[in-house]
Amino acid sequence: MYAVSLHTIATQRAPDRCADLRMPERVSIVHDIEDALLAFFLQVARKEGALLTLMRQTPGFSFQRDRWCFTLPGLYMFLRRHYDEFRDIDYRKFRQYLFGCPVNRRISPFEAEIRIEDKQANVDGTTYAMVWSPSLPGGNEDPPGCPGRRRRP
Repeated sequence: MYAVSLHTIATQRAPDRCADLRMPERVSIVHDIEDALLAFFLQVARKEGALLTLMRQTPGFSFQRDRWCFTLPGLYMFLRRHYDEFRDIDYRKFRQYLFGCPVNRRISPFEAEIRIEDKQANVDGTTYAMVWSPSLPGGNEDPPGCPGRRRRP
């Protein structure tokens, strides 16, 4: 299991919430899941070594020098297996939370974005990619434990 809690990272970015404002539990759960998703994607965008090494060992994920490819079902299973925040969420709710999160806006400072890599008729069969811009510091480096693409001369 990955050592850093997503909840810890997510709560570090929540100054926009008033500490003395009590939210209904349902709303709080939504924010916790969204915060956890954003924290996860930020860790990937920053190419955090231990996380990428764990992800590299996950069937269904693929890495190249400038991208990480995944499907929604594969991402869901990975998050459920490795993070407590996702254990009690069913797949349909997971997709709703994911599509409602401003992931690209949050990872753009790291010159990364989520794109559709291979669109299929069913969203669950579509392959997505987090793509790092070459201008990102370290953007031309391979993620830890991931061989880069060989470029043709």
